[in-house]
Amino acid sequence: MRAPPAAAGKHGACPHCKAVMEIPVTDIAAHEKDIQLGKCTVLVEQGSHHKKDDQILIRFRCACCNKTLGIPVKKAHKKIQCSQCNALLRLSLPLVENRSEAVSSVRGGSTGADESKIEFECSQCRKPVKVPNQHAGKKGRCPHCKASVDIPKYSTINRFRVPSKPHGEPNSVAAPITIGSGNEDLLAGYEPDEPLKATAWTAAEVGPVPTTTQQSSAATADSGAPSTAPVSHNPQPRKQPQRLGLPWENAGRGQSKMWATTKLLWFRPSDAFTHMFADDGLGNPVGYAVAGLVLGTVYLAISSIPVLAIACLLAAKHMPTGIDYGELTIRYGIGLGAWLASGALLIPLLMFGGGAVLHTGMLLVGGSAKPFETTTRMIGYSLGAVLQLTLLTPLVAPLIIPFYFVLHLGYGMTRSHQKTAGQAIGALTIFLVFPSVLIGLLVLVAR
Repeated sequence: MRAPPAAAGKHGACPHCKAVMEIPVTDIAAHEKDIQLGKCTVLVEQGSHHKKDDQILIRFRCACCNKTLGIPVKKAHKKIQCSQCNALLRLSLPLVENRSEAVSSVRGGSTGADESKIEFECSQCRKPVKVPNQHAGKKGRCPHCKASVDIPKYSTINRFRVPSKPHGEPNSVAAPITIGSGNEDLLAGYEPDEPLKATAWTAAEVGPVPTTTQQSSAATADSGAPSTAPVSHNPQPRKQPQRLGLPWENAGRGQSKMWATTKLLWFRPSDAFTHMFADDGLGNPVGYAVAGLVLGTVYLAISSIPVLAIACLLAAKHMPTGIDYGELTIRYGIGLGAWLASGALLIPLLMFGGGAVLHTGMLLVGGSAKPFETTTRMIGYSLGAVLQLTLLTPLVAPLIIPFYFVLHLGYGMTRSHQKTAGQAIGALTIFLVFPSVLIGLLVLVAR
């Protein structure tokens, strides 16, 4: 459907099915009052298509508050409500069809905002701050109050807030027009449809979908014919690094998920916690920790045999009655069972009890706040890796495991939680000192 600019904000009838539609506006300044009252919709003309799993999502910015939103392409024909300012939006046909003229960096659309800047309010002094978009997701210093603030990935300053329930009545709109022919009363029996609530754009594992022009160019190139598509000389905006997940979560068929994850956590913990998903549930880290405990018990059983053999050879000449190997085997089995049982209790205790202490410590030292789920995931994967260090024989493992666990927590806080080295050390100090003080108080009270 097409309508002249003069029809913006009015109602029109589809020339095919005669369904009544609200014609969206593009001039926000001229219709700001009606937008605030929810009496008209705003046309979104620029955005980009992205593929996630088996569906295509359209990423765009609210033309009123600059909030980045996402909507499935199969629902793009519906009226959309912004999740931040509640403005009513419609996506243009070129954007829905993924035409090249509608694709943009989604930095404000028709709002006239500076596409190279991110605008947000300082969390301390509440004054507006504007920074270049290459600093998205980093920390900065407010030019007004000099406070250290987290820079958002997108602009967050609102123009206005629309009421959550638009109360514009259809009969209050003047001069309805007909798209096509006829002069019948369009608003007779008209009931406005409920808007579809758009969700904030948080997908980290989606990829861009080529525009229709790019797809036709690729097909031309594959066929060997010369391409006539225009070439853009503008550099693409730098993307923020995406979290790819650990191999345990996304390894392909034929790959050893367990060994690939363990190798990454042993030798490259910085990369491991950089790619770990921050909020993908607790099933994977708990499963990996349990698998690491079982494998660690097997490694302990194997690595202990040479140590026991040497000990028996050295002790045999000092024992006139000889060594009771039957009793030794029983005690050996009991020891392995005790190790397995204590590990099964240690995993939930450290993931949730220790995680609560560590997460509280991170909240106390300040900086960006990630959910508690990120902390428990970090500890679960760390435990699964360090419990397999029993491969280094029971003589070395007791010294290496605590050191490696603390090292993993440090990397996890600096990479998964984006803490500074000083903040990580402060949180680790709280994590180590608090249980010691608590145990000391319990012993003192018991006496």
